[in-house]
Amino acid sequence: MAILFRRLLAVVEILLGMFFIMTFQGWGMMLIRTIGFERALGQNAVRHVGDGRVLLTNPLGMLAWSLPFIILGIAFIVVGVRTWRGGKRANHPPQLTGDASEG
Repeated sequence: MAILFRRLLAVVEILLGMFFIMTFQGWGMMLIRTIGFERALGQNAVRHVGDGRVLLTNPLGMLAWSLPFIILGIAFIVVGVRTWRGGKRANHPPQLTGDASEG
């Protein structure tokens, strides 16, 4: 039962990580809107076009506000893979419990 629960938890973590990676721009824009365009991107990077529309001219600034969500998604995927594997490492043979000097 513990293996089934661990695998189910790993699948949820991986799917959550994929969700954050696929929607990082939306989360970043929501954060920028919450803080304020001028405060987040700078006065020179925001152009008010009229009719309440805003043109944002700092793509690197928008990416910088979105990067934490990409990192969070990658972290969820890494934790999910480690949970799936049960903490086992790749390329490491299992430890023998017997003493090598016995024979």
